[in-house]
Amino acid sequence: MNSKAGASLPFRLAHRPDAGRAPVVQERTMRRALDSICLALLVLAAGPAQSADTASKYLCVPDKATGFRFDFVTKEWEQASFVADAKWRVEPAPDARHPAAVAIFRVEPNLRTYQCDGGFTAGLGVLECSASGLGEFNFNRKNLRYIRSSMGGYYDGGDNNSNTPLIEIGRCSPL
Repeated sequence: MNSKAGASLPFRLAHRPDAGRAPVVQERTMRRALDSICLALLVLAAGPAQSADTASKYLCVPDKATGFRFDFVTKEWEQASFVADAKWRVEPAPDARHPAAVAIFRVEPNLRTYQCDGGFTAGLGVLECSASGLGEFNFNRKNLRYIRSSMGGYYDGGDNNSNTPLIEIGRCSPL
């Protein structure tokens, strides 16, 4: 370039015929800045690589458990509070017939207790599992709460405390 202003610049300005438009270099700079801002917003909107709503494994710990126990003196079933100490692991258990299946394991001992063939409800993030009349395990991965029931005992006529009916509530965290 022969102009004094253009000679001091490390790049060449290409002016357009219409005087109202910015030089091409400024347009490219603005375009790159906007592209960078859009990319940053997309990364921020995506959030962490694995949120609680999309995690595939969870550890669930009970808060409280209540139910019924048999009193051998009165020969009656009574309300009871139980020690809530069983931990649960929720994880995928896909197979050929049920690709979205989820299994619930009792952590100690490592025992598969519930099989949930339907998996999580799309959009709601809710898991509803049944163990063949023995009880249910329902989990909401959006608020990370679960409720579990054990329906064994009482109705089978066994008046003892080897298998007492109970309801347990607790919270889960992604693994």
